Amino acid sequence: MFVAPNKEVGLCLLVAGLFCWGSWPALRRNCAVPVGAFAPINIASQFLNSILLSLTLGMISTSESNVRFTDALCDQPVDLRSGAVFLGGFLLGNGDHIGALVMEHIGSLSYPVYAGVALVGGNLFNLLQVGTPNLGLLLVGLSLILMAILCMAWAVRQKERDVGGGGEHEALLPVTGEDVTGEVSRREIKEPKKRKKKLTVHVALAMCVMAGCCGSGWSPLSTFARPAVKEGEDEYSDLHNPYVCLFIFVCGEVCAIPGVVLLGSKVNGGGLLDGFKELTFRKLLWGAGCGFLLNVGYLVYFASSVVVAPNVAFSIASCNPLLSIVIDWATGQFEGVALRTKVALAASVLLYGIAISVLSSIA
Repeated sequence: MFVAPNKEVGLCLLVAGLFCWGSWPALRRNCAVPVGAFAPINIASQFLNSILLSLTLGMISTSESNVRFTDALCDQPVDLRSGAVFLGGFLLGNGDHIGALVMEHIGSLSYPVYAGVALVGGNLFNLLQVGTPNLGLLLVGLSLILMAILCMAWAVRQKERDVGGGGEHEALLPVTGEDVTGEVSRREIKEPKKRKKKLTVHVALAMCVMAGCCGSGWSPLSTFARPAVKEGEDEYSDLHNPYVCLFIFVCGEVCAIPGVVLLGSKVNGGGLLDGFKELTFRKLLWGAGCGFLLNVGYLVYFASSVVVAPNVAFSIASCNPLLSIVIDWATGQFEGVALRTKVALAASVLLYGIAISVLSSIA
């Protein structure tokens, strides 16, 4: 199976994985359906892609490992550690989509709360389990990421004021509500959509903190499931096999679908399947593409965190908005904004870049 043979390759894969996770806000925006419809499409795509990757890359014999995915999966016991990976997928499936649901209502205000809670919580629980080779540099890296998050959130908020946009139409954030594909039916023109329910700020922020707590759990749970390998043992045995870990993880995400769909219908009003009424083939492809890239990102994380310290791998992965900014800037999402907004975005990119360099030095 294809794996990361050393730290250098692991770090390169993590940086490449930033594109996979950093592109999802743009793909999500083009999917342009409510979270209750987007979540099943996104997670189903991840599930199918995990099977595809496992039956291709996971079946290749390499100098690092000649274990086949199918053999490793059959040998994997149903125990506490595999349950931890499954739970991590379930929590992330809820956390990411609840966070996106809240963003539909309060926009840029929710992102620093969600991202900050997930980043700090995930690192804290990883730190308690495996420690870190250099606590000082880790804290510097985390501080830089938090500052980058705040700069980006401030820039998005300023954009709302500069161009007069609403909270649920913003770039960089994985939200929807706007038909960016231009596919509006005649019926929709004649019959305006019913106004969605609106969350109060306090309820929305409480949901955002809950989503952040869920989002902070998946990495520490995978760390628990994959303890340090003793010298002489196969470092890719059991759940250290990234393909087995990915498959079990995504199965946990699949189990999160009913709760997300139900919550979406309760928050926005309407029936459980109302979001699918807005679905077109083109939007389906955008949503499936989003799930595909996210799943590749998770594979990169599980492969890299075998050879790179979990805290470092998780923190570098949290720098994925760096690519979101570049993509949205390149596609003209920030045309016409004030100079101060562009400066804040540039500062965010710089801070993320420095954070990646600092964290890589302690991998």
